[in-house]
Amino acid sequence: MSHVSSGILGSRAMVLKASMNDYYHETNESMAGSCLMSSENAIPQIDRGVGIDVVRLTEGAARRAARHMGRGDEALIFREALAGLTESLNLVNLRGRFVLGQSMPELQDRVDSGEHFGEGSRDVDLAVHPVECLTACALGGRNSMSALVVAPTGTIPAIPDVYMEKLACGHGLDDTLSFDMTVAEILETLAVAKGSRIEELTVTILDRPRNREWIEATREAGARVRLIADGDLAAAIATCVPDSGVDLLVGSGGAFEGFLAAAAVSGMGGSFVGRYVIKSEEHHRLVLNAGIDDPRRVLHSSDLLPGEYVFSATGITDGDVLPGVRFHSGTAISESLMVRTASHTVRRVRSEHKLH
Repeated sequence: MSHVSSGILGSRAMVLKASMNDYYHETNESMAGSCLMSSENAIPQIDRGVGIDVVRLTEGAARRAARHMGRGDEALIFREALAGLTESLNLVNLRGRFVLGQSMPELQDRVDSGEHFGEGSRDVDLAVHPVECLTACALGGRNSMSALVVAPTGTIPAIPDVYMEKLACGHGLDDTLSFDMTVAEILETLAVAKGSRIEELTVTILDRPRNREWIEATREAGARVRLIADGDLAAAIATCVPDSGVDLLVGSGGAFEGFLAAAAVSGMGGSFVGRYVIKSEEHHRLVLNAGIDDPRRVLHSSDLLPGEYVFSATGITDGDVLPGVRFHSGTAISESLMVRTASHTVRRVRSEHKLH
């Protein structure tokens, strides 16, 4: 298989429309008015049992991908992650239909668009990134993970293949943070919320020419800057981990990673603000085709995920949030992060997998 083409994002993301049998129940009519969508079309609520099954999906993908970490073959790593995901879908009795993005045309050799898995009977949406930081994984680098979001059907929006400006922090400042603020104002707001000074804040920024203004403005404001070569999903999540040493993520990166970051950060009690980057007529068209009337609209987590959801990520290589998969004596040891909004629960799951 040839090198996987990355398109604009440099990511291998897909949306999987799935059906799940006996894993969620529909909201009663008496509860319809309290749903996050309209009362006429109440959102099904995901049963609590689905959480660990979602973790099994990212575990399956991460475990298979980690076997080939550092061997320089991105296509092989992604193929193995997808195979692990597919195996796990069958194990958790979940039927799925892959909807492949244009950024990975070679995958048509592996799985056809619209292919179904499992024998479930009820629809949910599953947005999955089998290998975040694919290049890092191939080179033995940091912060590679398998990540996904499962939500009631129809509640995961189309994600256009463009960049997204992002602000993420571990404090509930959704109603305060704005792209209309200067970087200094953003940092001052966060410093006050944390009871610290700007000079004590550490800001993570993806090291790209397009983020040069963010980098310079952050330094001029007096905050410490941590530049990363890849992995702004992990960096966003790290803002919600007290001992990570990361206070804020700013800058632009892949929109799909932004969607996953919004799910994780919001579910962990933090704040995420995003806005699509429009640099051409093609970008404008992609955003409009995704059903977004105002391409420059500021997006909060509730705009990207209006209902309940479960987020799961399993480390493939060591990172800021999760350790990578370890292999020894016929056993693979993985660690996962699961966020469930219905119960406001964040769990870390350490699993030992006996290998055949």
